[in-house]
Amino acid sequence: MPADLASADPARLVVRLENRLGALEQVKAKAEKEIDRLGTEMARANEDLARAFPQVRQLDEARDRAARLDQQLQEAARAQLPDNRSESVDGTVLGGVVAGAPSAL
Repeated sequence: MPADLASADPARLVVRLENRLGALEQVKAKAEKEIDRLGTEMARANEDLARAFPQVRQLDEARDRAARLDQQLQEAARAQLPDNRSESVDGTVLGGVVAGAPSAL
């Protein structure tokens, strides 16, 4: 038995133990409440994941428009290049000619 317990007043020890037990009950209640809250939040998140994305049509339309605009920009850039060069604005190969490679003139 530790020295402080041997010399301690038994009534004070009982009070201290009761206080600690009360604090543990509060911690337990708080943890259980948090578990319930997180379980509810998880259920809502799973419901949201199961639902279809509501703006999927607008997203697809925006992607299609972006692709068309990109194509128009590529065509406009190609129209401004000399006839013997066919590189894109971003430096990729168009028509078999590598961007930055010397031409075979």
